[in-house]
Amino acid sequence: MLTIPAARTKARTELRLGLPAVALEILKSVPRRADREYPFGSGGGEYSRWSYVKQALDKRLADAGHHLKPWTLHDLRRTSRTRLAMLGVPPHVARRF
Repeated sequence: MLTIPAARTKARTELRLGLPAVALEILKSVPRRADREYPFGSGGGEYSRWSYVKQALDKRLADAGHHLKPWTLHDLRRTSRTRLAMLGVPPHVARRF
């Protein structure tokens, strides 16, 4: 179980995620900088600078010869929500994503 404190969620309510054991192990294994509690992102707090990270990802993909149609980070959310619906996940659960 992964618990995200209320102070770090949009709705300001504690979020408990029942992640598979393998996902929790991956999160535990991600190296952390000495000055950071969180495994991902930059700066001193929660993950931020999404647009800069996406630009860097786009550049790395282009430099490696991968040419993708333009996409946004919100596209990932929409795709995930659509796929959750296809899997039969109830709308009130999928909305939390």
